[in-house]
Amino acid sequence: MRTAANGRRYRSHVFAGTDPETLNRSLDVRTRLSAEGGAWIFSATLSPRDVGHAFPTGDVFRRLELTAWVEGDESSLQTLIYTRSFQDHARSQGATAAIIVREEASDTRVQANREEGSERELRFANPRGAALRFRLDYLRMPREQARAQNVPDSANRTMLREGTLTAHGASARAE
Repeated sequence: MRTAANGRRYRSHVFAGTDPETLNRSLDVRTRLSAEGGAWIFSATLSPRDVGHAFPTGDVFRRLELTAWVEGDESSLQTLIYTRSFQDHARSQGATAAIIVREEASDTRVQANREEGSERELRFANPRGAALRFRLDYLRMPREQARAQNVPDSANRTMLREGTLTAHGASARAE
């Protein structure tokens, strides 16, 4: 909350999309690794905290990427993406004209109205390693778009969390 010059309290909508502390305060992350028939199941539950809207927000390019891989096996890398996607549709405008309308096709962001969070899973068949590594990144735009516009990865990505999980326990640390 902020205080205006007249003493009135209000919520600020200053965009803090580059501040890692602010981004981290916006999100609770719970991870779990379980074993099932020779496979590992990586579960992640992301819940909003101190935000009244879906996260991430901002322009249409913002996204979270939760990447997990078996330690020592880069080929096992898998990614969950939390973002919005859009699709263009032609709409008739009178008898001879048409306009293109962009509509939201899907929304996998962390929703503000879901206090229990949103759980998603990744399955790793026959893992050959002792641990699973994960990393949660906030991206200002998709990596392909950043590369096409010569935006360095360091300017596009903010690492929010990383950790290591084992089937016998977990250790995760926030960055």
